[in-house]
Amino acid sequence: MGQECCCHRNNDINIIKKKSDNELINKIDIIRRYRNYNMSFFVVYSSVTIVSVIIVATGGTATLLLSTTLTFSGAIYYIYQVYTQNAKIDEALKELKRREDAEVSIVGLSSFPISKKYFLI
Repeated sequence: MGQECCCHRNNDINIIKKKSDNELINKIDIIRRYRNYNMSFFVVYSSVTIVSVIIVATGGTATLLLSTTLTFSGAIYYIYQVYTQNAKIDEALKELKRREDAEVSIVGLSSFPISKKYFLI
């Protein structure tokens, strides 16, 4: 299982290297939006779990333990999604930083690197 994760990440890195700068910036914005959605779901599921545990601890019915388990599982799922989306954002930012350090930019649909030294501004 661990090898699949590493292999999938290496494939993502190879795909990221072929995308243009604007596509990477757009991808970062989209991933950040989904990360924020998942973070809000994590907060909701965590608060529902905490409230359910408090209710059960103060004398509520034991059947609430099932819903507590399910909401706790949901909270774990959404925090894992936030973690993986942060990793994707970091990979895209590292690629943009690498391009900036190399003074190279990939523009448009082509994959031809263009040196930033020759841009006339």
